Parts: sequence; C-alpha cells; structure tokens
Amino acid sequence: MEIMDGRDRAWSRWQKFAFRFVAVYFVIYVFPFPIDIFDTNYVMSQAYAKLWLSPVQWVGKYILQIPYDITTLPNGSGDTTFNYVQVFIYINLTLFISLLWSVLKRKRVNYDILHFWFRTFIRYYLATAMLSYGFAKVFKTQFPFPDLNDLLSPVGEASPMGLVWRYMGYSYGYNIFIGGAEVLGGLLLLFRRTVTAGSLVLIGTMTNVAIINFCFDVPVKLYSTHLLLMAFFLLLPDMNRVIKFLFLNKPTESVNLSLPIQN
Repeated sequence: MEIMDGRDRAWSRWQKFAFRFVAVYFVIYVFPFPIDIFDTNYVMSQAYAKLWLSPVQWVGKYILQIPYDITTLPNGSGDTTFNYVQVFIYINLTLFISLLWSVLKRKRVNYDILHFWFRTFIRYYLATAMLSYGFAKVFKTQFPFPDLNDLLSPVGEASPMGLVWRYMGYSYGYNIFIGGAEVLGGLLLLFRRTVTAGSLVLIGTMTNVAIINFCFDVPVKLYSTHLLLMAFFLLLPDMNRVIKFLFLNKPTESVNLSLPIQN
C-alpha cells in the first residue's frame, strides 16, 4: 500500500496563516504548560494570572467598556469576566503575531517539521487534561454522591449546575463510562499510530461535556470548548482519510508518522 508523504509540497498562503494563528493561540492559551505540571501549589499559575490583571482590567474598561471593575482572578472557574476578556486579548494578540510572522516568513514553503512538533505538544497537553478529568470520574472524586441535604432539597431549588452534579454523583456506573472514555482518548493520544482514534473518541466525549456545560451553565465552558477544538485540530490532518473510509466507502492510504526531514 502506498504511503502518503506530502512533506515536499508547498502550503498555500491561507494554510500557512491558519497554522501560524492556531499555533500561536494554543501556545498562549495553554501557557505555562508544561511547566505548571510541577507547580503543585499553584504558585506559578497564580503569579502568572496576576501578570494579566492590569492588561485585562484596562481592556475591559477602555476597549470593551465593561461597566464594572474586573477584580476576580481565575479561581478554578473558567468562565469569569477575567477569563472572557483574557481570551479576547489572546485572539487579538494572536492575530497581530500571526500577521507579523506571515510578513517576516512570507517565503516559507511549509511548516511540516514545526507542525509535527506542535501537534505532539498539543496531543500531550490534551492527553494530560483528559487523563486528569477521566481518572477524577473513574475514582469518583469530581462528582461525590449527593448528601442528605441534596436528597431532601426540592429539585426546583437546585441550580442547573446543581442538577448536573447530583445526577453525575448519583451513578458511579456513568462516572466510569464517561471517565473511561476520557481516559481511553487520553491514552490513545500518547501514541502516533492511535492519535486519530483518540481524537475521534475525545471529539465525541468532549462534545457531550461542552454541551452539558453550556446547557446547564457549568462554568467550564471556555476550557471544555478549547479542549474540543484541540481534538479537532489533531484530527484535521486525517479528516480526508476519515471521510473516505467512514462516509464514502473508499479505500484510503496509510501516512508516514515519522518526523519530517528537511531536504
């Protein structure tokens, strides 16, 4: 069977710009990963968040015209005003850097090697996040069983998020199912040969998680959406092959998974 290897092909202008934008944005978004893995007391994460306080406050007040002061730093909830303004800054900063990069490297033919390493970086970041969330469900530390007060409270008094936490906490079997899917997807991302399978598993799993977060007002909307986008990014190089195999009933070729060599 023929092995596909498009390493010598030139990327289009829009492909190069799209890659620059995605690479810059995700690097900014996940920083200080992977350094923060060793930051068990969150000292570095909190110090990094404080560095953003003045820029976020200024943009919120003078650019977005938010009618109140932004004083709450990230605190485990990913949907504070601080986080939304920060993402707004990320997008604009990414656009500026990507345009500048495009001007300085306008003669660059492709980014095969950088794409390989960036894709590796993202799949390990996503795998780390999925294993963390997955094992928290499998060992049932994220959703505790409803206590007596929860069981005696009228359902109508519960917040949308409270309903989610109670039904997730009630069933250990469902925790194992959904947590197991996250663990499986995370493990599959650790190996080149199974990245496509892991991406497909996580797209299904994280779509469900993101929809629950949006529909039940769980304040992890931004983070779950970004994790879902990362799974799509990892699947993108194999999208054509997946469509051929799953939807068009056509044969597809294998790809070269090794590190591209610069000619």
